[in-house]
Amino acid sequence: MGLQFHETMYGKNFFEHQLPKLTRAIEKLAESKTNQDNMPKHPFPLADEETCRRLLDVMNDEKKAEAFANAFFAEIASDDEKIESVGFHMARAILHNSIEEFLVAVVGWTSKSLLDIADKGSIEPQEVKNDE
Repeated sequence: MGLQFHETMYGKNFFEHQLPKLTRAIEKLAESKTNQDNMPKHPFPLADEETCRRLLDVMNDEKKAEAFANAFFAEIASDDEKIESVGFHMARAILHNSIEEFLVAVVGWTSKSLLDIADKGSIEPQEVKNDE
């Protein structure tokens, strides 16, 4: 009987270098998968078709653009959320790449609600921030 694989130069290289590298790579993948599973889920959906149309209207009408910006700034000024909560939700929104979640973090409303505030002057609360 000849040499067994682990006794050869190739076998020694495999067991001493390649296999440990492969094991570390698999462990790293498993860890990143676990971290992704722990990411919070998106609590706010993307803007619907009607909201997108309304946002385009804002872009094409100076008065609507001004009203929309005024609603945004007024809601920031009136928000009584704790600053650390705002920071937490802003960071989460950035990680999720979610402008809707970011708007809720900063002003407490989605783009649809801000559009309603701009159009009607006020709105009954429909959306609530939470610390999920």
